[in-house]
Amino acid sequence: MPYEQSPKPIRFARDAFGLSDTEKLNYQLADERFRALLNDDTTHVHRILMDANSFGEYLFVTLSCEVAGQHYGLTVYGLGYHHRREQWITDMWYWHEHHRLDALFQNNLSKTFVLEQLAARRELVAAQKTSQKTSEDALLFRLLANLTDDDGAATDIDDMGWYFLGLE
Repeated sequence: MPYEQSPKPIRFARDAFGLSDTEKLNYQLADERFRALLNDDTTHVHRILMDANSFGEYLFVTLSCEVAGQHYGLTVYGLGYHHRREQWITDMWYWHEHHRLDALFQNNLSKTFVLEQLAARRELVAAQKTSQKTSEDALLFRLLANLTDDDGAATDIDDMGWYFLGLE
């Protein structure tokens, strides 16, 4: 749940939203945790849309909360297909902070609308999810990404491929 009052000043959205050390370290939220943040009375939802980044197409949800008169923004993304992992991301959400608040934060979406959009996306993902054989490249990417991060794994594979493990 968003930040509880304490003497330590808040500098980042991750602290304003009360993210745990593990959530901060991994830049990930479990789906249950995302739902709790979303349903918190102090959380506002400003945008929900399908978009893509360098790893795949996801549903992006922009949130904010206010602590001591200061606004903090967080965008989470999930319910999408990670191309390099060859994996549907359904039970966790990646996140990043907003350091500049602008006109986006002027509009609030109704939580009912947002929950309907999430439910529709979950249905679509469930219908598209198949049990396909994962390629060796994707397995290598998952291994490296779990040890480092997605950007580091992509760089290692692009630069060295299977030579990295002495397998080629």
